[in-house]
Amino acid sequence: MEWPRAAFSRRPASPADGTALARASRVALALATVVGVLAPALAWAHERWVPHATRSPVNRAYFRTMRGEALRFSLGASAALVGVVVIWYLISLDVVWRITPVTEEAKAREARRGLLSRTGRAVARFLLDADVDNRFTERGLAVGAFVFGRLPAFVLLLGVHQRWLLMPSFPLSGPLALPLRCVAAGLAVWVLVGRYLRALGITVFAVFVYLCFAYGIAAIDAIPVLASAAFYYYARERHGADVNARQILGIRLSLGIGFFLLGLINKIYLADLFIGVGDQHPALLQGPQTMFPGLTREAFSFATALGEMTFGLLLLLGIFDKLTTLALSLIFVNFMLTFGWAEIVHLYPISGFSILFFRGPPGTLLDGAVFRTHVALWRWAGHRSSPLIYATAVVIVAVAAAALLIFLPLFLVVHVVPRIGG
Repeated sequence: MEWPRAAFSRRPASPADGTALARASRVALALATVVGVLAPALAWAHERWVPHATRSPVNRAYFRTMRGEALRFSLGASAALVGVVVIWYLISLDVVWRITPVTEEAKAREARRGLLSRTGRAVARFLLDADVDNRFTERGLAVGAFVFGRLPAFVLLLGVHQRWLLMPSFPLSGPLALPLRCVAAGLAVWVLVGRYLRALGITVFAVFVYLCFAYGIAAIDAIPVLASAAFYYYARERHGADVNARQILGIRLSLGIGFFLLGLINKIYLADLFIGVGDQHPALLQGPQTMFPGLTREAFSFATALGEMTFGLLLLLGIFDKLTTLALSLIFVNFMLTFGWAEIVHLYPISGFSILFFRGPPGTLLDGAVFRTHVALWRWAGHRSSPLIYATAVVIVAVAAAALLIFLPLFLVVHVVPRIGG
């Protein structure tokens, strides 16, 4: 897929350009919006894996009204998403266009640059999601696909040993414990063999469905497992083959939505979980309190949630893909270092992030919305073009995305749901 010309140059695109991209982006953005708004009301998250008993009562009123500090934080997070989207379309893509040699003359000039300059520009292009195809990305993708394709076997076998299915959120007990452990062991062997991948994907999806029936709303915690289901189902060949667009979309939706819910539900709707983890591990809060002496447990939980929600949306939308997946990988590594063996299953999302890091395609789920808005403004202006029209289209889409994907879910969970539930 090619970068939208207008996104690079800020020059208006023709109304006939990008129709297919617009249609695909419309469907994907609608799906992301629906899931982002509705699914959080059902979710539980991974803080249940580690000790999370609170040492003192939590001020639950802080998370039950969109006023005061909660409102300021929510507006700030929404503004941050607007800023990131604007920077992406009006600055980042333009920078990539300027430092990417396209013509033979430009490639010759690039070759004459010093080693340090060439390397710096190449790294910048890569981190800013330019369409880079070289041995580094090919080998990185091959390793990432190999690990992501087989790592579920390690997770399954660990669950067999520790008596849980897929993740510690789903402990096994009772008469079905032994049969399910045998099933998990057999599935692990199947994953390692790496044959009949479409059937394997269907089986992994069936396991997710079983979790929904057996564990109720807690099954939302297993959304990342759907990344493996899509990875196997849409694989063209054995593990290690080139990762295709459908696999990428499945990984992006599953991991992005999962991380978004981790913040919205685990640290706002069910804030006792995260605050309890902080009470059991005081170092989590002590560091931020040295910079903000008046920081409360409730404010820290809310602010942390907004950070995770923003990262999840960037991952979901495909904005600053390389930087986002790198940052999320470091966050999960920090989880493992902080909480130890209890968080070892976070190697799974890290391997998924590595695929997006090396294979994330250029373009975002907002490209279609930007294109349509730009065309509408272009027609409204009497078919006249200017950089201001394109910039206005970007700002409109950025504000709409922030309102729908950040502020609206926050308003529903913080202000509406508590009143419906009494």
